[in-house]
Amino acid sequence: MSVSFRQLLVEWSRQHAPYQLPYSTQYRSVIFYSDDEEKTIAESFLKEISAMRNNVKIYTSVEPMTKFYQAEEYHQHYLAKLTGSMGI
Repeated sequence: MSVSFRQLLVEWSRQHAPYQLPYSTQYRSVIFYSDDEEKTIAESFLKEISAMRNNVKIYTSVEPMTKFYQAEEYHQHYLAKLTGSMGI
């Protein structure tokens, strides 16, 4: 099964509010794109979200994908570790 870039953004938007001002720059959200088509899709998608909420300001940026750094082990599977520690 493959997932389109737009489908990925739809799922992302169900779990994230791109119109909420982050309380610190380290928590700001970003959508990374790998080509011009993905950039166009991401920008259009954010405009749709803004329009659906009376043109609210979107704080998520759209930036080109560059080098990826995998997080340290203690950051991996964060939700599973969090829910496990809560007895859930």
